[in-house]
Amino acid sequence: MARSALSLLSFSLCLLHSQASAISIVLDFSHDAATDNFFASNPTALASVEKARNDLQSVISTTLAAISSDTVTGTSGSTSANYDFSLDYTNPSTGAPESISLSTLPANQVTIFVGMRELTGAILGQGGPGGIGISISGTGFASEWADAVTATNALANDQRLRGGGPIINTLSGTVTAGGFPGFVSVSYGLAVSNLWFDIDTDNNTIADDSSTLSAYWHFDAYSPVAPGKADLYSVALHEMMHAIGIGVSQSWFDLVSGTDWLGPNVISLLGTGADTIDPDGGHISTDLVSTRISDGTAQDPVMSPSIFLGQRKTLTVLDIAFLNDIGLTTVPEPSSLLLLGIGALGLGRRRR
Repeated sequence: MARSALSLLSFSLCLLHSQASAISIVLDFSHDAATDNFFASNPTALASVEKARNDLQSVISTTLAAISSDTVTGTSGSTSANYDFSLDYTNPSTGAPESISLSTLPANQVTIFVGMRELTGAILGQGGPGGIGISISGTGFASEWADAVTATNALANDQRLRGGGPIINTLSGTVTAGGFPGFVSVSYGLAVSNLWFDIDTDNNTIADDSSTLSAYWHFDAYSPVAPGKADLYSVALHEMMHAIGIGVSQSWFDLVSGTDWLGPNVISLLGTGADTIDPDGGHISTDLVSTRISDGTAQDPVMSPSIFLGQRKTLTVLDIAFLNDIGLTTVPEPSSLLLLGIGALGLGRRRR
């Protein structure tokens, strides 16, 4: 049977955009200038964010393959489909979308773009993984196009999942050539992320000056949190866990059923996954209390949705179990630790 040629022998289009030794988390403050170089001029605050990064990456033993090329090409017969990737994230100082055309990364590296932004209400910070963009081109015969796309999907999934960690999201769509549809489906893992902290603590839509921020934020991770202040270290740790997939990734939502959790590590610790997820779907229930991995002291998990002013949180056994369930290996593993129990927590918290 004669093969029909692609109606466009060479074409390019933008398909989809979406906003993942051990992992090395690189903090990128390149957008800091938009908020008067807040972190560059506040070394104590900078050190607290870096300490949160150090404490988190120190417990993660997952390794990630390098992303050594922007492109992946699959073939079928005489036809090829080429995917050219970008890395997408949110500017942490302005909220604008950003795209990195050079989408390569060294082995094990995850980059988190950090900044300050005006946040409303009682929100202290926000964080999450970035995404990818795909530009698609192809040459050859229309009748082979679908198979060429399928071959490219396999190569792209292998490259973008990096051999470990959570699945952040899956991009899918249809690209038709010469009347023949190709079904694009690319899952991706950790690469770039973003997080930001509130620079408008009085919610007047104007960025606070340093004196106002110091009156509300506790910037020093190495001293007790002052009463009435929000601990930057604790919020940074919470948002970084979002940035690597907790509460926001495909791997997370695959294990959420209402307020129940289906992951085996959490169930092993608690004896049940029932009512372990906050109704917002992206946090650990406020009814759970765990133990800190540093000293065994009782504490509600870092990944509960809120924190008391004047409180500092550090990683707990339950936080580690959730990391394991979404696909991250850790040291220590939850099986080597003990869970304290379950109890009610007080009110009067500022959500983040």
